[in-house]
Amino acid sequence: MAGTSRRGVRTRLPFVLYTQNFTDRCFVDKDVLHAQEAGILRGMFKNEHGEQVVVHVPTRQFFELHRLNPDDMEIWDHMNLRGYFELPAWGPDFMRAYQALTTWTEGNRFTVTNLAGEPTQYQINRMNVREALNLPSGESIDYFKLRHSDEDNQGCSDADRPVWDELKRQRVRLALQLHMQHFHMTYPHRWTKPKKVIATEYSLRDIRGKGVKYDYAHYLLFEFERGKKSIDVARASKAKRPQPIYLGGVLVLTRIVYHAMGALDRLPEPIEIPQGVMPKHTTRVFPTDHPPKAKKRPQPKVGPSQRTTRTQREAPKEPTPEGEEDYLLELAKALSLSLEGERLGKGDEQELKDLAQAIQRSTEEVTIRQAHAQGQERPPPQVYPPNFRAQMELVRILINQLNQDSSAVQRIALVVDHYNERLRRIEKAKEEEERQALERLRQERLAVAEAARQDRGKGKEGSPSKKESKPREETPLESPERFLSPPPLSP
Repeated sequence: MAGTSRRGVRTRLPFVLYTQNFTDRCFVDKDVLHAQEAGILRGMFKNEHGEQVVVHVPTRQFFELHRLNPDDMEIWDHMNLRGYFELPAWGPDFMRAYQALTTWTEGNRFTVTNLAGEPTQYQINRMNVREALNLPSGESIDYFKLRHSDEDNQGCSDADRPVWDELKRQRVRLALQLHMQHFHMTYPHRWTKPKKVIATEYSLRDIRGKGVKYDYAHYLLFEFERGKKSIDVARASKAKRPQPIYLGGVLVLTRIVYHAMGALDRLPEPIEIPQGVMPKHTTRVFPTDHPPKAKKRPQPKVGPSQRTTRTQREAPKEPTPEGEEDYLLELAKALSLSLEGERLGKGDEQELKDLAQAIQRSTEEVTIRQAHAQGQERPPPQVYPPNFRAQMELVRILINQLNQDSSAVQRIALVVDHYNERLRRIEKAKEEEERQALERLRQERLAVAEAARQDRGKGKEGSPSKKESKPREETPLESPERFLSPPPLSP
């Protein structure tokens, strides 16, 4: 769920799922889930600090898997967990489950918002956990006194951290998977590995039947502390791309919190998978048939003298017509959000132009029909701006609202007039700039011509005329007598 601010920006409310999908990626095998049309909900929400939180919540159809195999109830009875898996399905309370786990202390205290909307601190013990989860007290043997010999571990699996297929007792596979899905508090490692201690105990109960029943309340309290530490580690991460916080065991936490508040009869409703929806996990597949990328050549290091400082950067440029068109496009998108219209995706330019013309013709027909209905003459056709991208945003709004609002045509006409006025101002500014440039060029030419005329006038007044000019005096070398007189005789 998301709201919209006054500026048209989508906001996400805290503790409300803003993305959710039903998936088959969990501890239980996919073939079992598909056969029973069951799955879990994977969702994300924001906490009060704006951090992303991921949750995996069993659905009502998932609870039906508890009764799928009658032998599983016998195993859970030996494990002292039958009461929990016999409970009817209930839903999650993300806010109070998250508050309880993040404020958990070593003294089993936590602070949550009660049903009256006030923060309240609660303290629980093992008895409260057993009552909330319908667990018997057992034989008062603490779970942490559970010890397994090497022979017991070998009876479970030969691997130290076995996967599901490595379990020797496959009869306990589904029961163990359901146990892990409900009680595991930290992010699972690809959903393929159960906890070895729990898996060994399940295997022993299948081999030996009834045995010592342990009290799992202390085990769950310890799991809550591990879940809180996992959240603290995720918050303290300084990675450039931090991972979302994981909140596990949401249903278990919800039931314990509501028991502490004395409101078990007011538990949320279980999550229902819609009819016809098949839970499925989708992953992004990257193509493998593309050619390898060429290696980039190492760029030469830039010296201190070659680095561009802030003072050496270019001054901001004047807005260009292309920039004005981009401004119009952004304004169209903002107006489309304000009018609750859909945004147009990228496509072929010619197809968009053809579609714009077709929609414009249909718009004219609608306005004509409205005019005839009101007894008016044919109105002039709507005028759209020349920028086809902004035009397509406008006609997209018109498509979405034409059949819903009778005044949509008039509203769109006002928006179109706003665009046309903006474009007219742009054209007028261009014409004024060109006129000023021509005027400056004319003034410069007039100034050059006037300067040349003045220079010519000064030259006529200061220089002598041709009649008053003196003849050029000949030098002795240039005198003709030198060539007419005979050369002197030698003695």
